[in-house]
Amino acid sequence: MRFSKLFKLSSARLSIAFTQAQRVGSIPGIKLMHVAQSTENRFVIALTKQIKGSVKRNKVRRRIKAALTLILKHHKTLPGGIWLCVAYEAAPQITMNTFYCFLKAHLCKASTSTH
Repeated sequence: MRFSKLFKLSSARLSIAFTQAQRVGSIPGIKLMHVAQSTENRFVIALTKQIKGSVKRNKVRRRIKAALTLILKHHKTLPGGIWLCVAYEAAPQITMNTFYCFLKAHLCKASTSTH
């Protein structure tokens, strides 16, 4: 699957995913949720309006994508299901290294628990 396709999900599927998702982990500014029973492999980044300014929201989005790119270089695939990463007001202060460590810990834990 192409990296850009990993982030595409229809609005109908997205609203269903938000109702079915279970929280996997969180740090101040970020919440990671997972819909395990989905047959699709997707990673959705949802940025709240609490993050003021499009420049800050885009910076957070780029950092999350960069961290996910590094993780996928080593693990090749995303653990099954739909992953929802919701960013809140404190997210712009999080470094890319912190995003990487947080996502790697939870995505790798999920991949080992499904095998």
